[in-house]
Amino acid sequence: TILVVEYTEAANPSDIERYRPSAGRWFFDYDRDGTTDQTLKWGKDGDSPIAADWNGDDVMDIGRYRPSTGRWFFDYDRDGTTDQTLKWGKEGDIPIAADWNGDNVMDIGRYRPSTGRWFFDYDCDGTTDQTFEWGTDGDVPIAGDWDGDGVDELALYRTSNGKWFFDYDDVPDGAADEWVKWGISSDLPLSGVWV
Repeated sequence: TILVVEYTEAANPSDIERYRPSAGRWFFDYDRDGTTDQTLKWGKDGDSPIAADWNGDDVMDIGRYRPSTGRWFFDYDRDGTTDQTLKWGKEGDIPIAADWNGDNVMDIGRYRPSTGRWFFDYDCDGTTDQTFEWGTDGDVPIAGDWDGDGVDELALYRTSNGKWFFDYDDVPDGAADEWVKWGISSDLPLSGVWV
């Protein structure tokens, strides 16, 4: 299971959370002191967790993608109740979330490793708004605001050789504008504003 978390700049510092796939349980630590402040049961074994600000209120919400059915689940207030669900995906797709269009609300996307195809849904309605091919089997998708303009862009981490490929276009076009070699095959990529 790949945990895809989108970190956004906000007035408050980021909290940390964990998702236990075997139990479908979420754990939240709101002050990063190593103590669980909230826990809830919401999910099934095999679900991929996603944390993002789905409704634009500058507070992280939680979501799940079920690869076996291509179904998304969203919980906007972290109470363990599904507020929205939609069917959008196929088995094997990797979910990803980012603010692709710069409206301060997270959008959803999928990467299909078997074909290197990306799918984007800019309004979380289960309809593909954009798609293209970029990547090879084994690549891991990741998003971040690589150029600091307030709009998230795409990247791929190639586990076979530790290379990162960046697409700087605000409307992604699936072309690498830059690449760098940094990592080994067992590494997992993360993005965030660390400093």
